[in-house]
Amino acid sequence: MNEKLKDLNLIKKVNLEGYKDPLPFISFENDNSRGIFPFFKYENALTAIIIPGGGFDFVSIFNEGIFIAKEFNKKGINAIVLSYGIKEKAKYPLPIFDLVQAYKFLEKYGPILNVDCKNYIVLGSSAGAFLTLSFSRKDIGYHFYKIKDAPKALILSYPLVSLKDNLTHKGSRDNVIGSLKKDIEKENLYSNEDYIDNDFPPCFIWCFNNDELVNSLNSRILKEKLDEKGIKNELIIYEGNFHGVGLGRYTPSFGWFNLALDFIKKNLK
Repeated sequence: MNEKLKDLNLIKKVNLEGYKDPLPFISFENDNSRGIFPFFKYENALTAIIIPGGGFDFVSIFNEGIFIAKEFNKKGINAIVLSYGIKEKAKYPLPIFDLVQAYKFLEKYGPILNVDCKNYIVLGSSAGAFLTLSFSRKDIGYHFYKIKDAPKALILSYPLVSLKDNLTHKGSRDNVIGSLKKDIEKENLYSNEDYIDNDFPPCFIWCFNNDELVNSLNSRILKEKLDEKGIKNELIIYEGNFHGVGLGRYTPSFGWFNLALDFIKKNLK
């Protein structure tokens, strides 16, 4: 199916350091740091939008992006990996708009590629989970940008949920809203746990109990809020102080991916 993209002159090959083969890439606004890596293999299949982490300081494109996309492909699921704005391009709502552009690509070219843009899930890791949650809110996310269809489900890996002092990752917070002064209004606006509504997508969440970068309390509080609204969810907390492990090989979390897919199959909205 990526061959059809070539026919549309949308795709180019990029060489990423540490990866032997050139990868297909579609840039946003001719910015090679922002865009999507498409992994389309199946017609009319579920699509996963993958948002790697990196504290909005970098994008963990391999470990939390491309390697996971290939796992989705093995399971008969199409995938795209989002490379979004970081550092000076990370001020909200700019990264949300990058995710919106990724969806708009699916919406525009889906009929040509036989990709179903209505049946999609979003997987976000760490800061990428923060972006996933923001996009899944009506007030600042999909509905605000006139996207009719919310994600069918979310997968959240060791998620950053909130900008509040006792929960947030300082580097992410500073990249999202700035570090010059305390901004309670923006901290509250972008603390996603306070904006869960009755239409929120089902969520599969996993983390480590002693995560040294993003407090696991983020995941616990998110589950509480989802439970309060009756949103289907599952939280798995693994032993350890790990973070940024992607598929989790060589950690107690290895196998979370299959558990997440089981959840998705049972709870697609």
